[in-house]
Amino acid sequence: MLLNDEVVNELATRLEIGVPATALPLIKVNGLTRSEMLLLHRYGVTQPETGWSAVAVIVEAALGTERAQQLATIWPERASSLAA
Repeated sequence: MLLNDEVVNELATRLEIGVPATALPLIKVNGLTRSEMLLLHRYGVTQPETGWSAVAVIVEAALGTERAQQLATIWPERASSLAA
């Protein structure tokens, strides 16, 4: 069985970072540590494209107020606002 390049790249990234496939989109948030990605994944935050306002309360509960304030400045914009 041969794997296509996309599957191989995803597997390599998962192995390198050490997070589940469903948490991989969180690598788009520059500066998140592996442990923060895993914790946010546990809280159900897996798609940074949903925008900061959708996850702010959850991120603050998971990582604390100070870290949430730091992440608010670098969290990716909501995908629909990028298309506008």
